[in-house]
Amino acid sequence: MGWKKHIIISCIGLLPITVLAQQSLKLNKQQTVFFYTQFNLHGGYVHDGLHNRIDFANRSPQNQVAFQLFSKDQNRLQQGYTRFIRPVSWKVRTSLVLDKTVTALGYGQADVDFKLLDTWVKFGTKWDRTSITVGNKSIPYGHNPKLDPVSSFMSNIIKTDLGFAQDVGVFVKTPVSPQHDLELSVTSGGVMSAPLLVCEDLVRSKKDPEAIDPTVAVNELSYEGTWLLTGRVGQPTYKKNEVGLIGVAGYIPSTFIDCDNNHIVRGGVDWVHKHNETFKVVNQVAVGKTISDLQGEFISFNAHSNIDVFIKGTFIISASHTLNMINDPNSDTDFLNGTVGNSFTYRVSPHTRIRLNQYYTYVRNDDATWGVLVQLVTGIGKRP
Repeated sequence: MGWKKHIIISCIGLLPITVLAQQSLKLNKQQTVFFYTQFNLHGGYVHDGLHNRIDFANRSPQNQVAFQLFSKDQNRLQQGYTRFIRPVSWKVRTSLVLDKTVTALGYGQADVDFKLLDTWVKFGTKWDRTSITVGNKSIPYGHNPKLDPVSSFMSNIIKTDLGFAQDVGVFVKTPVSPQHDLELSVTSGGVMSAPLLVCEDLVRSKKDPEAIDPTVAVNELSYEGTWLLTGRVGQPTYKKNEVGLIGVAGYIPSTFIDCDNNHIVRGGVDWVHKHNETFKVVNQVAVGKTISDLQGEFISFNAHSNIDVFIKGTFIISASHTLNMINDPNSDTDFLNGTVGNSFTYRVSPHTRIRLNQYYTYVRNDDATWGVLVQLVTGIGKRP
């Protein structure tokens, strides 16, 4: 009977431990809903051909507060597979942006814009590495910043060429070989690129320093038959070297002529090289044709180079150059602009960064603009 008594006592002693372990497992269940608020403060010395002054930044990223809600499908995480197709995650990101401008006569104008950013639903499929996303997100044309794209200072080829980096539509990612992925999107051609709401006339101007008449206006997002097809075939992002072919075709608003739309075709290549966690180099080139409804046919050339140097996980030194050139082969009409940007980042914490930014933008037959800015990015909450 002695050994039975020892077994009974041992089982009784293990019972509290078992209960505590079960409670611990329940308390440590994987989080599936994340809410994050990010603040971006950006300003400094600005020379824009109008007035040399200390002011808020009038280029991206502007002063803003962004709200992000992200959710993963808990059942999909528990099961670990998809029978055919099912939603696996969704995201909503909005921002309130301070849009500060100064006119040629020195009159100040400040608006607050409400913008809809990443807002999408992602569907997983039974096919390996294949997903379908529906909504508003970054288009697969070259390399758009994936880490904090709203607050990133460095320019990119997408917005310089097309005028917008995100669009509403359907996005597909699938492998075409064990070493290559295809990213394809069919979108609206920039319908959602404008703010949804604008609160105007928030500051006094030199023209009428006593008058403040804030008004809230709703932008009427009219569809004018625009569309955009973008695609990229290249190596997955976890490779040391990524080489990809990019293609774009569409009918979109013009970036260099007001009230004009363009038929565009682009083809190009991008190359990314990563050396451990020390530095990253990005190079992209795209050439093609632009047919303006008002001005006729142009040859388009776009190039972008960027380098990031990471120092002990605390400091980041970034430099970039983006060039956009549109030339009429039958006349002397052309448009050329480029931006050189540099940024020195001190990473205070995973949520907080301080940057010293410098930019120089040149435009053919126009005055160059430049500035030296200080940027503070911080946030509260949790990101996935």
